[in-house]
Amino acid sequence: MKKFISIAASAVIALSFVTPAQADEAKSLVIVDSYFDLSKISGNVESVCVAVSGCELTPTPRTGFSDAYNHGTAMAEIALKQNPNIKLVLVRAASATKNARTGVVTISTLNGNDFLKSLSYASSRKDVGAVSFSYNLSGNKGCSLSTTGGVNVRTVDPAIRSTITTLKSNGIPVFSSTGNKAGASVNYPACIDEVNSVGVGDLNRKGNISSVFTFDTNTDYFATASVSNYSSKIFGLIPNTTSAGNVAVAAKYLFGKLDNKFVGVLQ
Repeated sequence: MKKFISIAASAVIALSFVTPAQADEAKSLVIVDSYFDLSKISGNVESVCVAVSGCELTPTPRTGFSDAYNHGTAMAEIALKQNPNIKLVLVRAASATKNARTGVVTISTLNGNDFLKSLSYASSRKDVGAVSFSYNLSGNKGCSLSTTGGVNVRTVDPAIRSTITTLKSNGIPVFSSTGNKAGASVNYPACIDEVNSVGVGDLNRKGNISSVFTFDTNTDYFATASVSNYSSKIFGLIPNTTSAGNVAVAAKYLFGKLDNKFVGVLQ
């Protein structure tokens, strides 16, 4: 079932683990990303566009899992792979523009305003159980913030934090990936305290966190898996990055309590 709507607009620490207010299949997982190729996604899926412009445009296909054209589609596939019965609300947030001469449609870089609009949309719904955002808005600057995508994230940061707090108070956690660059600052918005930050890793024999990706002592969850790539009907393989780990953990959350810092996914 598909619907499309366009609208304007290093040590383990003690945690307070999140529990779904109602762990049933009535709640939806909102996945925020640049674009989703709905022709490749099957399941209980609803698509919404909150982009400033270009909702009516279909971007020109690109290759590469991390490309803005494919990333959202991969996130949706991972969520459905984690639980085929999950209800997804896919929020297309990035604008698209068409080159008048070549006809090529390109996707703009996601920015803070796009994310804020997506959060506001999620907050307006009554059926949302969690939000997943596997993206970096601050150019590896963490919560120190920077200018990216033509929008200064610092300008909308207070509104983003306020909306995330409101969602959390209503029992809707926001999950966000920590990042894939070892040693770098945790991605924004994963660095925000009210966000459930998700990395990929496990404990080594010495009892320390082992990961080749970004994390810090405040990272809330680590997706653990026995493989470095997941089999994919769409892409062949999807790498086990923090993007994939984040959406898998968010999907697992909707169907039961996350009572451990290390969350086995796609197992």
